[in-house]
Amino acid sequence: ELFDVISREFTYEMPVPDLIVEEIRPPQGEQKTRTPFSVAWTDKNVGGYPAEGRKGWWADYVYMALDPADRSHPCVPQPPSVNARLDPGESLTRSAVCEWPIDPDCYYLIVKTDALNDLDEGENEGNNVTVGPIAPGDLQPVCVPVIIDHRPNLQIVAGSINPPQRIITG
Repeated sequence: ELFDVISREFTYEMPVPDLIVEEIRPPQGEQKTRTPFSVAWTDKNVGGYPAEGRKGWWADYVYMALDPADRSHPCVPQPPSVNARLDPGESLTRSAVCEWPIDPDCYYLIVKTDALNDLDEGENEGNNVTVGPIAPGDLQPVCVPVIIDHRPNLQIVAGSINPPQRIITG
């Protein structure tokens, strides 16, 4: 018997999760140096497979910088991790408490989701960072002006004055 063998080459791509930071919500109102503030952001799985870290979690880093490309100063010492599963199209809102630096200036808030690469996102690993706050069509830093919290008390109150009993010159 003679068998005909038909061979065809095909490519199958395994669907992978793809986490992005969809939105960063900066603190509202007047900001002061050296004060804590809360920043919120939304992670979204835009991939074709559920997002669930190898260890069951992934970590998001939050940075504060004068330059939107700077990732050297995380604003929280321990990155907030999440133990969750995000199906394709699902979102998860996260938050962290940071503290403004002592120097008044305008700072960018930067969030990197899956910062430790616990999710296998295939070729989508490069889209995990978002710089905010995000305004429609604009990228604007959060400005922290110099604000004096308390005016110094410069009142001089005279109580009893006790002069020395004896003065020695020499």
